Amino acid sequence: MVSTTDDAEFAPRSAARAEHAPAGPRLGPGLGLGLDDAPEPLPPLLPSIPPPSDGDGPLPRRGHPGDPGFAPDGPPAGPPDGASVWQQAQSAWQAAGAAWSTESDAAWPPPPAAAPPAPPDPTASEPRRGRRRLVLTAVVLVLAVAAAWAGYTRFGPHELSPRTYPAAQAARTQFPASPGPSGRGVFQTLTRVSSVGNTVVAVGSQAGGDLTRGQFFVSTDAGNTWQLAAVRGADGGDPAPGHPAQLLAGGPDGWLAVGPHAIWTSPDARSWTLAATTGITPTDSGDQVTALIRTATGWLAAGQNTAEATGVIWTSRDGRHWTRVSAAQAGLPLAVHDGGIVSITGAAAHGPDLVLSGQISRSAQEAGPRTTVTWLSTDGGRIWRPGSVPADHGARPGLAGLAVTGQGFIAVRPGTAPSGPSQQARPAGIVYASPNGLNWHYVTSLTAANGVKISTVTGGSGGFAVLGRGPAGFLYGYTSADGSHWKAATSFGPAPETSTGTTVTASGVQIATGTTGSPMAQRSYLALAAPGHAVRTINFGRVAGATITPTGVNAVANSGSRASPVQVAVGESGGTLAVWSRSGGGSFTRGTWATATGAPAAVPGTQELDSVADGPAGWLATGNTLAASTPHPVLASSPDGRTWRPARVAGLTRPGLATAQAAANGSGYVIVGRATTRAGTFPVAWSSRDLRTWTRASGAAADPGQMLGVAAGTSRFVAVGRQGIDPAVWTSADGRHWTAHRLKIPGTGAQAELSRVAVNGHTVVAFGQEIWASGDRVALAEVSHDDGQTWLPVKLPSPGSVATVTAVTAMSGGFTAVGTYGPEGNRNVAVWTSAHGDTWRTQTPAGPGLSGPGFQQI
Repeated sequence: MVSTTDDAEFAPRSAARAEHAPAGPRLGPGLGLGLDDAPEPLPPLLPSIPPPSDGDGPLPRRGHPGDPGFAPDGPPAGPPDGASVWQQAQSAWQAAGAAWSTESDAAWPPPPAAAPPAPPDPTASEPRRGRRRLVLTAVVLVLAVAAAWAGYTRFGPHELSPRTYPAAQAARTQFPASPGPSGRGVFQTLTRVSSVGNTVVAVGSQAGGDLTRGQFFVSTDAGNTWQLAAVRGADGGDPAPGHPAQLLAGGPDGWLAVGPHAIWTSPDARSWTLAATTGITPTDSGDQVTALIRTATGWLAAGQNTAEATGVIWTSRDGRHWTRVSAAQAGLPLAVHDGGIVSITGAAAHGPDLVLSGQISRSAQEAGPRTTVTWLSTDGGRIWRPGSVPADHGARPGLAGLAVTGQGFIAVRPGTAPSGPSQQARPAGIVYASPNGLNWHYVTSLTAANGVKISTVTGGSGGFAVLGRGPAGFLYGYTSADGSHWKAATSFGPAPETSTGTTVTASGVQIATGTTGSPMAQRSYLALAAPGHAVRTINFGRVAGATITPTGVNAVANSGSRASPVQVAVGESGGTLAVWSRSGGGSFTRGTWATATGAPAAVPGTQELDSVADGPAGWLATGNTLAASTPHPVLASSPDGRTWRPARVAGLTRPGLATAQAAANGSGYVIVGRATTRAGTFPVAWSSRDLRTWTRASGAAADPGQMLGVAAGTSRFVAVGRQGIDPAVWTSADGRHWTAHRLKIPGTGAQAELSRVAVNGHTVVAFGQEIWASGDRVALAEVSHDDGQTWLPVKLPSPGSVATVTAVTAMSGGFTAVGTYGPEGNRNVAVWTSAHGDTWRTQTPAGPGLSGPGFQQI
């Protein structure tokens, strides 16, 4: 019987295809801005890429290029014209009434029909792609499958028998939190605030480790009390990790919040649904969304395309399906000859009347200061005319903000106005009002004793709100119910580091948001100015679920042939480096983990350790800073796994570098990762014999790409990653000199990479993912039986839907790999075992932390 999983059917591979077909044409934007137009369907997230060709014969519908092609299910058909020998063989088998192996038929399934996720950036993949941790309650889950022998026992020469797994436990139950200031390494921010009546929503995020959580704080009593709003995914389960929102808009019949990779919807502000994880689409490369408003017929977003230096507008009826047009396509008039509309900076809608503000250049080649102008449409965006906001009473030509309420529009220009006892001209905001966006008149000048620089202008059902900063560092607020009568300035006191938003409720409470803190930690700022009451600042530490200090375990290892066995786990606690150790080995359910001694490196930003290895000179742990102004690798070493010291190695812990993983054997240590320069991102490796002197290895950076994982055998190191769009493998006998092996993409995917690798004797297994032009992904598995010199693709059976491998280890008797399967935001754990790497068995352990609603992952 012919089977597509037989080794003889796949020629060993160590070289990439000669060339790749170019990408198809870029998708063009939709035409017209009419808000009554039907929404366009969502376009593909990647352009169509013709399938590659490895020979003169036709490519298979399924399988590997050059190998057997499989026709869709149905009655047998004769071989097509020009069929390959494999397709002729298939036809002969079908004509004879024989069936191809059903195991083979499932080996390489077609791309799934589900809606594709956002495409990855082929040049900006993180070293930990595919490994995401979600804080479901208050900690990161640690799943109890650390030692291979704890999960499987060998019963035959080529197979491993499955057994049941204990429930996963929260990291904090096993691993003590690192000592240090409360809140260290936690970064919280509020990016927008909006109100409808006395219901207020503040949107932001919390980052800790490599996890970012979107957060919505809601108050139904004009800001007096706050709670964290409930969030869920589109399928009703927990939302996928990350996906914070940055812009917010609301109305009596619903709310919308968007971010670069998120669209959130809410009917009442109390609960939010992650409706899409792609953000507003379609977009062109260089698009930035900076404004979001509610209109009479739906929603409008606006921003700019930095690559083409033009303003961009999106419109939508439902907040999920959008139409994109450039400023020129929308018909925005430009009175400057040969100039250009560089960006759309503000938008406001009052019934069918729309007012936009933006910046124009005097010529297409001009790179200097821009001029701010406005446009008006009285028919919902079909026809536009130049705006007519005056610039008198000390106003300058710029525009500080644009807003609307039920009373009409206001525009605030920067300028100067007399203030203080001496009536000296000081910085101010010059306010103009219009009932319809067409006829404008001067209203007043907003200033303070020493002047004020206006930063935020908003409007809503409660009226207009303006926020400004004085030269002494104080924050001032101004409100008006109708745009014509303004209250005296309210001082919020010392201004936060960043002011991000303001609103006023129906009862007249002005709310200001921003961020405050230090480079080591950052907190959300929200202050209330209620009529007749002192300004009050909200302490989000008292809001249930608002602040989570994560404890995450990213890697665990056993000591080598030492007289006193030690287990070491590394990760992060409270946003900084964390190491735990215990003696005697054993499983996760026995023994006590102790926090290792030694101060972590004192650097700004969140940092974590991702990898740990034991070698001839002691222990090595590697990681990266994640939320600093200049991210760079971090290293720590220990002679015994209990006492650790940070290390800054010249040339290795500098900005522009990132580590992915470390490994060690009897000859020394290696670290792999990537280096980003002006020429691009390249794979890079370092080696050391003694943990004191490190050398940058040769042979790694042949082509753009990156190393994503590494493993050590007794006599060889093997690293995996990507070169260009192809999966790649590097091998080295000493860690100092590497040989690259660029592999072919096994199916018809647009790109592929390997990120997990393990070595057992002369056998090496590697896992990653293959990505189609549509954005769909499937797990990729490869095996080598000659120390990584030649490779064969192998089948990795999926337990029910597209799976992702997140970790793999070698063990006595074979290999164990773990990963996830299921829809995004509702992933369960899968376990694969293999005695020799060519065939894999699948198990789906059940229980807390392993399966069920939400996101589980080893």
